[in-house]
Amino acid sequence: MDLQDLTVFKLDISVEDDKTKIVILFKKNGEEAEAVFYNATKINIDMFSLPHIVPEIIIKDNAEKGYQRDVRYHVFDYENESLSFYCEEYKIDYGRKI
Repeated sequence: MDLQDLTVFKLDISVEDDKTKIVILFKKNGEEAEAVFYNATKINIDMFSLPHIVPEIIIKDNAEKGYQRDVRYHVFDYENESLSFYCEEYKIDYGRKI
């Protein structure tokens, strides 16, 4: 899955039950949304200020390679390298009010 032309408004990282959760609030094509990534690992975030423009975030499913659990999905900003991490699962909720 690719998310293109995003404006990131908020990025939160928290730990619940020894698992890291990343929540990203963003706007895409005028629509506000929330992306939640569960059991995140190998986190590298290089966003110095918000809002932050991200041309494209790629969510790559690694299941066909046999990867599961906390490395199932690789989430990354291909163009700017401002964001990279792995996670076990995620959900994106469009139409959310920021």
